Amino acid sequence: MYKGGIFHYWKKKQGVVLQKSFFETLPELPQVPREEAEIAWFLYDLIWSEEQAKYNLCLVDTIYTGFEPALLTVTRPRPGDISKFRAILQNKLDEKLDNPPDAPTLGEILTQ
Repeated sequence: MYKGGIFHYWKKKQGVVLQKSFFETLPELPQVPREEAEIAWFLYDLIWSEEQAKYNLCLVDTIYTGFEPALLTVTRPRPGDISKFRAILQNKLDEKLDNPPDAPTLGEILTQ
């Protein structure tokens, strides 16, 4: 991000190469036309070739974005409701215990 900020300051376009499955874990980035792009995201994946009997690394998509909108999107979280998060944690804790003790819940501990 630091080096990207320098290139952005110098008004240089950038390219980022990522595995497609990793890119899909990022928040949806606001796209722009290629001519307006400051960053090109080159998405690669391993594609099986029957005739070669091997996987080949192939470019499967290219996404174009502005620098600052993309940076803000990936660095500013959009957290959901904390009570849903706590409920998920409590369920995971309860699943790990064969015989849950008569103890306060995670939510009760966090509010004390």
